[in-house]
Amino acid sequence: MYRHLYRNPTILSKILIKEYTNLKSEELAFRYAALAKLRTQELEFEALHQLDPVEQWDISKMSLLPQIFTLLTNLHRATRSDSLISYPQVEAVNRITALLDPNMFPIQDLSLKLHTSDSVTIWDKSKTQRVTKNLGFKLNLKESTIDHSDAGQGVFLETLPANKRLVPAGTLLGFVPGVIYDNYQSYGEKTPPDMHFFRFDGPIFDFTSKIYYPYLPGYGYDEYEQKIQELQDVAARSNRPYRNKQKGGFELINGEDINPYALGHKINHTPRNKSTNVCLIDIFVPQSFFPQELMKFWPTQYFSTTQDFLQNKSLLDHHYKNHIRGLGFISVTDIQDGEELFLDYLESCLFNMEIESPDWLIKPPPLHPQICKCNLRQESLLMMLLEDYAFSQTKDGKNFDKFYKSILRENPQYL
Repeated sequence: MYRHLYRNPTILSKILIKEYTNLKSEELAFRYAALAKLRTQELEFEALHQLDPVEQWDISKMSLLPQIFTLLTNLHRATRSDSLISYPQVEAVNRITALLDPNMFPIQDLSLKLHTSDSVTIWDKSKTQRVTKNLGFKLNLKESTIDHSDAGQGVFLETLPANKRLVPAGTLLGFVPGVIYDNYQSYGEKTPPDMHFFRFDGPIFDFTSKIYYPYLPGYGYDEYEQKIQELQDVAARSNRPYRNKQKGGFELINGEDINPYALGHKINHTPRNKSTNVCLIDIFVPQSFFPQELMKFWPTQYFSTTQDFLQNKSLLDHHYKNHIRGLGFISVTDIQDGEELFLDYLESCLFNMEIESPDWLIKPPPLHPQICKCNLRQESLLMMLLEDYAFSQTKDGKNFDKFYKSILRENPQYL
């Protein structure tokens, strides 16, 4: 809803952005910490209110890191050293050429001429069952239960009977895949407004973009392209074509192809008469914290690691330094086996109110008061101006002066 502030910065919008970023940081810090306590059945929420936001973010991180480790470790145990992506046509040709005398049949470059864009992920039924057995749940894509023509497929939770057939609140269920841009200026409106997640501190998660595979530590999207160009230049000088899909090469793939739990972008908006059961959660993993054998399952990449990632300073500056950014989704209620996951698109800043809203985009019921820091919802004049300034830039918005006067008229204490 506040994208216009970031897209066309002015003196007023920068003031509003700073206020909004800090307030949203406090709100999410409390929510993530409360969900961490819910998961461990430590229900001392009053004590949480006494902590500052940085301490609350630390509580969230201490709960998230073991869950991330468990999820990535189980993916690794199911695959070991196997390649996560295969190319059946290339492999078939390689098997044939290995049996032939290259002097008699010069077809060593035949694989380069094949159309091998249809890669195959390693995540077949047997491997996902192995992960589910150890982790206790998996995610399935199937026809949504929402009675609407636009619903399409939804994301459903499947648990094992031994796991009591439910997942408790505060459980990390998966990730959002794609490319991370540090701000709207570097992003450049590459996808439609409802095809990326916009975060409160400025970064954009473009889940329509593919990422490079295999994983290289410290590489961003543009660094991969530079590396590929260097390989192509070397191949050109040696008159040998660059084999993009063979040993030593890199390939653009969907994040969910390397991590079957990277389905956050496929979760439907909460429909009428339903409650939101998951929310997005901002992930900060210390650099070099997990080994490369686990990070190969990380479904996001920075567009560039050479730019300052955080443009808008906030209460969480130390979390951004020397950390790898990610975006996950976490349960905000206990979720039963077979239940469809629902995400609030408005609260998650997925849908942009600057375009015409579809009929299904309604505001869901609020989250449970236990995980909400209610005092942040006090109607300060500055936050009211933020809401109205953002709305004044939409198609349905009115003149900003009228909004300002309406605030004063409805809130005479500001006169």
